[in-house]
Amino acid sequence: MKKYNLFGSFIAIIVIALICGLFSPLNAQEKVKIDSENSASMVLLDTSCDSLDVVVSKSFSMPNFLSNNFSTYPVYYTKYQRSADDKPHITTTIEGSNDGTNWNVVDTLGAVADSAETYQYGSLDFNNKKYWYYRLKHTGAAGNRADALITTNLLFTKP
Repeated sequence: MKKYNLFGSFIAIIVIALICGLFSPLNAQEKVKIDSENSASMVLLDTSCDSLDVVVSKSFSMPNFLSNNFSTYPVYYTKYQRSADDKPHITTTIEGSNDGTNWNVVDTLGAVADSAETYQYGSLDFNNKKYWYYRLKHTGAAGNRADALITTNLLFTKP
């Protein structure tokens, strides 16, 4: 029951933040503190992604969540991609590093959809891989138009 309420709260926070304009402009990424107890933190990457683009966020660290078992307390995500002219195909991966230089793929967010506008959400367990630093990576596929846009959010929670 707790998992359901947490996920519902996550969706509500995303909707409210989008309506209120709390998210940063295109090509930006930032970590947003959701509550004063630091039991939840959100990461956002909102960007355009052309057919040959690879867009990587700044690295971020989540030391307060390293003790979490991501299978028990997963990281929730939303992924929204859109294009006015075509069907964007953008692969989103999470990469991890312990030194901030050498990066490994930790997990992939959602499947690439074949639609002009796609909204996906779910949870990730990072394949039980823990790193000091993480980053989001959007990779465009051949055929993407220059107007392809993607917004990705990660919500880290702890008990």
